[in-house]
Amino acid sequence: VAAGWRRRFEPLVIGITGSIAKTSTKEAVAAVIGSTRRTLRSEGNQNNEVGLPLTVLRLGPEHEAAVLEMGMYVGGEIAELARIAQPAIGLVTAVQAVHLARIGTLEAVERAKGELLEALPRSGVAILNGDDPIVSRMDRRTVAPVLRYGFGPTADVRVEALESAGFSGMRFRLRTPSGTSDMAIPSLGRLSAHNAAAAAAAGIAAGLPLDTIVTALSAGWSAAHRVQLVRLRGMTVVDDSYNASPGSVLAALDLLSDLPGRRVAVLGEMLELGDDHVAGHRKVGEAAAATADLLIVVGPNAGGIADGAAAGGLDRARIQHVNDAETAVDALRPRLREGDVILVKASRGIGLDRLVDALRLELGEVVT
Repeated sequence: VAAGWRRRFEPLVIGITGSIAKTSTKEAVAAVIGSTRRTLRSEGNQNNEVGLPLTVLRLGPEHEAAVLEMGMYVGGEIAELARIAQPAIGLVTAVQAVHLARIGTLEAVERAKGELLEALPRSGVAILNGDDPIVSRMDRRTVAPVLRYGFGPTADVRVEALESAGFSGMRFRLRTPSGTSDMAIPSLGRLSAHNAAAAAAAGIAAGLPLDTIVTALSAGWSAAHRVQLVRLRGMTVVDDSYNASPGSVLAALDLLSDLPGRRVAVLGEMLELGDDHVAGHRKVGEAAAATADLLIVVGPNAGGIADGAAAGGLDRARIQHVNDAETAVDALRPRLREGDVILVKASRGIGLDRLVDALRLELGEVVT
């Protein structure tokens, strides 16, 4: 039904997939494309065999573009979503070892994500993360011309001279085939700048002028529980509680390291890592030791984070391991101080959004 409905209209369709940063990149792309065209986008993370068709069924003659997130657990799912959506532009953010408990291997993830690129027409554009070697080599999977984005020198759309502006966001130079511009975004962290480059590449693929792209990105974008800055009385929360994988947690810890104040990391279990579960959690813990002044670890199978942090040199007195979000609130409450900045991140199933809600209720949110 959705495929038939899609054929009734002729919007520019942009499909987005990847192991991390799908939703935040989708929001950045929608901000750029939506600045000049009436744009339909996936709500939340409606990216599966149910959510994407429901989004497509919202298409109408008024829509000039659609920005659609495409997720998967097993091979073949993205191919089916692309058959329904018929994207002209396909964007792949990353290929990492996530959902391995279902799909099995990193190679299987790569094959599945590449299904989006195989669906693109010759008249389309494939946008690839040039900093991810697995994604970058996916150019062989498509007949469409390729744009790469990232921090590296081979990226067509490149972030240069990146620096943190603290809680105000990030500043950098954006170099593109359409020209170069200095810019600032209100979003936090290197990954947000990376997402901005992806969105800029999508804008260029859609024929937008650089000044339009820069203006749209400078106005910012957001997605619930994804690097959301929550100002509380006396402290600040970085709510990144929607989901987590080792790569995305490392990016979040890098973000935390750029922020002023005593750094508190509340890190929960990362689910569906398969055989990488132990190593992935320890790696995150070791990185937390280099950044966090206080670490609260959440989840019955998240002990590897605590062990990794201790091995990385963080005093055990500054590490506390609890089983659930509610207990984490109780553990955190007496240890908070004025001026703290608190990173909250875990897989969705751990429910750390409840911890953020509890802090909002207890401390009061400051509306700026």
